[in-house]
Amino acid sequence: MQKGIISSFERFTEVNSSINLEENPQRVLALKDYFSFGGFVSLIPLTNGSWPKLIYPSKQRVLFQLNELTEKKKLFESKLSDWKKKYSGAKNYKTTIFFKKFSEPVYWQHLMKKLTDKEYSDSVERVKLPVDLIADKKYKAMIETFLKDNEYRRQLTEAFENSVVYRKDKKLAKHASYLQEFRQEMSESKMKELQKKIDSIEKNISCLKEIMKWAEQK
Repeated sequence: MQKGIISSFERFTEVNSSINLEENPQRVLALKDYFSFGGFVSLIPLTNGSWPKLIYPSKQRVLFQLNELTEKKKLFESKLSDWKKKYSGAKNYKTTIFFKKFSEPVYWQHLMKKLTDKEYSDSVERVKLPVDLIADKKYKAMIETFLKDNEYRRQLTEAFENSVVYRKDKKLAKHASYLQEFRQEMSESKMKELQKKIDSIEKNISCLKEIMKWAEQK
């Protein structure tokens, strides 16, 4: 006789009190996990203390759930890989950008002008021009314009010295540092979040594979 819907391990043991649960610990663990993430079963009890016949979920239903979880896992793994790259980029930003500057012609133009132009050299010191960031496209245009445009250089220097924002710490490069720290923290948070989801999915997949063995039994 088929039993009704069972959605907890406690109810399962009540209905199947004659089963020796220790004989199949993997299935017991899988069933507990299955109930814990909202699963339910429908059974036909068998004689002699054997495990009941599983009516629901059927083999087809379990297979569908496994395929669904596998695709979801792939999606999260892809996102995790992307965030790992962002984390690595932010973590290694200073080192990478430092060495890249030597391949930038503007960097060498800056060094030459600093040695030969006192006004330019003074302006560079006053604004703490972040020349080490010349290989970063976010700063390259600003540094290049500062190098070549006298009026832009004058206006930026005045704005920089009179700005409340920079009053305590007059270093433009600080913004790049803060930005990379923020990106690193954000990436790390996303990585932990995604890894947690992947671990949960892997647990569910392992559980469903064990349920599948039960569903396949005649």
